[in-house]
Amino acid sequence: MNVKELYDHILKHMTAEQALMKMLEGTVIEYKKLKFSDEGKEIHPEMLIVLAVMDRGWNMAIPDPKGMPDGELPGMIVGTQEYIDDVLGHMDYAKKIKDEN
Repeated sequence: MNVKELYDHILKHMTAEQALMKMLEGTVIEYKKLKFSDEGKEIHPEMLIVLAVMDRGWNMAIPDPKGMPDGELPGMIVGTQEYIDDVLGHMDYAKKIKDEN
């Protein structure tokens, strides 16, 4: 079954709004199960992001942890290689402008 066939099948049984609500509810429920599961079985949100990145075939960029005094990850860039290159290119440009001033 391709995407169009699945789309047509779903819309035979419910409205697009109902289908969207079910999809969103399922996502929230599953995340809560992963995040707040039984003691010792919790999944860290960063690990969930890593698993999603791998599932999507994307890449991720994270800063060097040596500069993080508390060991916490301040952020990450997630997406296709082209997207990451574009974001980092803009960051390099902004740094260059800052250094010039």
